[in-house]
Amino acid sequence: MSDDGPAAKAWSAGIENVQGGDGQRLDREVGGGAISVSPPGGSQQREVAVAIPLVLDGAFASEQELREIIASRKVCFDHDPFYVKDGSERVVQIGFQLNLYAAFQDPNHLPSGEDAELGEMVGELHRLCRVFFQSLDLLKPCQYPHPPMHRVLYAPERHYRAEVCLQIPIFDRGHYGAKPDRRLEELLATAECLLRQLGARRGHWENRDSVDSRSPDRCEDHAKAAIDEAPTDR
Repeated sequence: MSDDGPAAKAWSAGIENVQGGDGQRLDREVGGGAISVSPPGGSQQREVAVAIPLVLDGAFASEQELREIIASRKVCFDHDPFYVKDGSERVVQIGFQLNLYAAFQDPNHLPSGEDAELGEMVGELHRLCRVFFQSLDLLKPCQYPHPPMHRVLYAPERHYRAEVCLQIPIFDRGHYGAKPDRRLEELLATAECLLRQLGARRGHWENRDSVDSRSPDRCEDHAKAAIDEAPTDR
């Protein structure tokens, strides 16, 4: 994929995430890295298509395979503020963190060491992540240079099932430290809209409202708004 699409993109590793969280949710952390988004370059903008086609290259053989994995792993999502420390050691919000949750086959599973299913699940979530970056053309492939951080969780909102969470921080690298604006909100909304359309559910798997086909939410509208709101200067 070209690096000069409608929004210039970059992956940023080594950003210190000092986000607080529910202690009940975290068991352990693995890996690191963060996604960042920088503004598009003036005349390089182009119209967003009426629909967002899925680019599955290097990830899934078909959309059906992707949907089956989302269903079998009972993939859920939510998001949190993304915090870092600035130069004055103040904790500031600079974006959002999209969280993807995938369930182990056994809800009571306790992964340890070189757990085969854990490795398989992380790979599946990375492939899902790759589809999003390729399809939106707003982010670089997720494996470069490091994959997003993942955690093993037992969250009360999903009945303490054994699951893996892939964490995807989204922020404006071109204006590091800036508060999140409507562009980042629309980018987040685009990703969550696509997740719903593919069968993932917001918050917990029993949430049928998140897959209601009657929803007027249009993913392409969010994507276009993210491009339209991108500043040329600040």
